[in-house]
Amino acid sequence: MIVLDLSILNQKGTPMFNSDIFTNRPAFGIVGRIFISTDTAAIYRDTGTAWDLIADGGSSSTNIYNSNGTLSANRVVSDGGFGLSFTPTTHIGTAAIGGGGSGKLIVGSSTADNGIQIFGANSPSLRIDNAQSGGTQRFIIGLATSTNNFIQGAIASDFCITTASSGAILFGMWQSINASEVMRISTASNLIVGSTTDNGNRFQVTGAATISSSVTAASFNGTTNNIFSVSGSEKMRLDSSGNLSIGNTSALSKLEVTRQGNNLGGTMMLSGSKTDSASKYGYITTLQYASSAEPEGVCLIGGTNLATDNIISIGGDLGELNAATHIKFWTASNTSTRGGTQAMQVAPTQNVQIGTTIDSGQKLIVAGTGFFSDSGSTLLTLNSTFSTGYTAIQINSSGVAKGLIGFGSFLTTDAGFAIRTASGVPFTVAVGGGTPNLTIATTGAATFNSSIAIGNSVAAAVAAPSTHKVAILIGGVQYYLLASNV
Repeated sequence: MIVLDLSILNQKGTPMFNSDIFTNRPAFGIVGRIFISTDTAAIYRDTGTAWDLIADGGSSSTNIYNSNGTLSANRVVSDGGFGLSFTPTTHIGTAAIGGGGSGKLIVGSSTADNGIQIFGANSPSLRIDNAQSGGTQRFIIGLATSTNNFIQGAIASDFCITTASSGAILFGMWQSINASEVMRISTASNLIVGSTTDNGNRFQVTGAATISSSVTAASFNGTTNNIFSVSGSEKMRLDSSGNLSIGNTSALSKLEVTRQGNNLGGTMMLSGSKTDSASKYGYITTLQYASSAEPEGVCLIGGTNLATDNIISIGGDLGELNAATHIKFWTASNTSTRGGTQAMQVAPTQNVQIGTTIDSGQKLIVAGTGFFSDSGSTLLTLNSTFSTGYTAIQINSSGVAKGLIGFGSFLTTDAGFAIRTASGVPFTVAVGGGTPNLTIATTGAATFNSSIAIGNSVAAAVAAPSTHKVAILIGGVQYYLLASNV
């Protein structure tokens, strides 16, 4: 039994008809009223609580899905506040594909919580095959049957992303993910490659690793230390101060290398090449004052090793580096003196100063005593290539020349061995004591303070009585001169 609102009946008792485009359809609420949509050809009846579709397109028996067709123009389908569902005979859930009436797309369910939502109970939520019917599985997103894989490929050896019972995300081959795992993200957000054990580091690689492009400093950005280990044993670390330790864990300088025992290669080896039977060199340098103009730096120490020679060079030798102007040697009397005292230097003139820093022009300047010792018969040899052909030792006092000892025409007219004093300096010979035995004054006069023996035997030298000054031995007979006759 249908109850009509009498206010909608016309004069002949027929229910009121309204027509307009669908978007101008009036609000429902008057029972029995009829609305004809002029743009969709649909007929609706007002039930008082909704507009009930009683004819679609002018014929309630017309099914637009029974035959194919072609659009004659662009069309827009509005849900009109209703959901649109595609429900096949066999499906999962209430609707295979549906709309929630609020711009949401649902697959496999009738209830949507998100904009796009796909549900799958015992089969993948999304599967891509290579054929419409009977095709081979190519790609799956969602949980596959009896596995925790939520992304996997077509065959057992294909890549897979799954979850472990611990909650970690695993990457590997889907058929045997635990046996073929290649990478995982642990529950502590640590990335682990080549292992299943989380050692607590943010990034862990087990096995060889190759970096084919540059690595920025941020790639190794530990808050305390960046540690490099081999087989679980630390080999090198870069600490928070920027100090690099090799062989130890607590460098106090920018680079500290430690190696225990006497080892092949020493503690540190420098070489420009490792080619066998070839010349090699290695040098340590430092930046100089004008480092922009002279970026090559200054040579500190290095070595050149040839087929027949192993050469150590200090301050120079390498053509690509600037040489040192001074080479200084410093020492201290104990192990706790900082800086020390300069003991020797090689000046820019190639002169050597020992015990002094003053270069007065001589090749060797020694401030202090000297001692020569050798088992040979000759301790010191002097040789001069001066044009006049002489060799001499000059003796100074307080920087003033006092005499020469040497050989050649510069010292004596007969070009023999001579001792020559400076002008105004007498020549004195003292034997066995401080009192001179012979003094030759600057005027040429000689003073003898002891006896003089002349002869061809040692006896003549001691035979003169104390009352005589001169003893002469001739033919085995001694002759004496009285002191009064000298």
